[in-house]
Amino acid sequence: MSHPLKTRRKEMYEKLAQKITDFDYRHTRYKVNYSIAVSYTPESLDMAPLISYIRKTDRYICLDETVHAVVFDCANAEQGIKAANNLLTYFQHANFSKSIYASIIIADDFTNTGQMIAKLFDLLDYAIQHNMDNLIVDSSQIVWNH
Repeated sequence: MSHPLKTRRKEMYEKLAQKITDFDYRHTRYKVNYSIAVSYTPESLDMAPLISYIRKTDRYICLDETVHAVVFDCANAEQGIKAANNLLTYFQHANFSKSIYASIIIADDFTNTGQMIAKLFDLLDYAIQHNMDNLIVDSSQIVWNH
């Protein structure tokens, strides 16, 4: 399956890195944790209802017409996964027959932003390649063969 991560990964990587600099600064300086979820929908969908559903302290980032990210501020692993699953449930209710592929990472698990975003996109690519739609994929679910 061809998807934007295959052709536009670098562009989306740079855009996401630029949009999370304030979260990264707060994490580095004050140890304020955050989580990032990224999703891919095979077709372009209106995400406006979903955007209005997130907390005011969180941030929605459109990376592409089919790739979207949400930064969950002050969220550890458990809180981030719960927030992402709440959004997934809301998405499924609003888009009953549509597929969505999603992954999540937690800032505390990484020493730098570059590794974090690369892993986030790797997880999303894994979910797409293995047809793991309509669930949130995180590192604990994957055994990497390096």
